Amino acid sequence: MVQISSKGATVSDLDSRRLPAARAAALALGGIVTIAALAYVKWVPLAHKAAAALAKHSYSATSILTGGARLPPAPSWQAAWSFAQSYYGAVWTAVLAGIVIAGAVQALAPQRFLQRFLADSSLKAVVLATAGALPAMF
Repeated sequence: MVQISSKGATVSDLDSRRLPAARAAALALGGIVTIAALAYVKWVPLAHKAAAALAKHSYSATSILTGGARLPPAPSWQAAWSFAQSYYGAVWTAVLAGIVIAGAVQALAPQRFLQRFLADSSLKAVVLATAGALPAMF
């Protein structure tokens, strides 16, 4: 530890005094990033689809497998490539949001919290991890 005054205060002592405010700011920023990413990728588009389904009393969507055709195409490299392109087009924003959220957790969540509560297989760790992932599932 590095002493910075004659009273014996250390850098870690000063950091611990600012810790509650910094932790609150980091958690707020992480929450905002997570909510914004999930809202953009999942919640808002699904809300629009649900509203349309409620208004029409039915839900019609094009299958990613058939591409609007009645039957899926015969197995071929062209069909596989077409499916891969359609699938990528459907999920790329969710993958990007997942990467952004994971980066926010890595950068903003206290390392001790992650190690203490999520690094084991106890019931508490499973419940916390599930509760943290639950909003992303809807």
